[in-house]
Amino acid sequence: MGDVVFQPDNLPGDLETHALSNEERQQLSYYGPDQPPLFIGHYWCEGIPALPARNIACLDYSAVKYGRLVAYRWNGEATLNADHFVWIKVPKEERALPRSWEIDFD
Repeated sequence: MGDVVFQPDNLPGDLETHALSNEERQQLSYYGPDQPPLFIGHYWCEGIPALPARNIACLDYSAVKYGRLVAYRWNGEATLNADHFVWIKVPKEERALPRSWEIDFD
């Protein structure tokens, strides 16, 4: 496994197994474990919501692709808890799709 793993899209070619050089590592953004909780999205995760780090929660579980619409019940805790995720599965039935007049295109 390479050094770049938690990112939104599949990595091209053999980049997934490529180890980063010291220079490349210096250019990476880093969010340390002592930073306050961070809630992120746009990663199209799948499956049961989980924490990528004790202070990072991804809330994007592909709701638009009939995945899960996810929220996190945060009570001010510095260390996040995966048990605080709540979600509903997005149904595939036609009746669940919005009608054209229900969509806000602005």
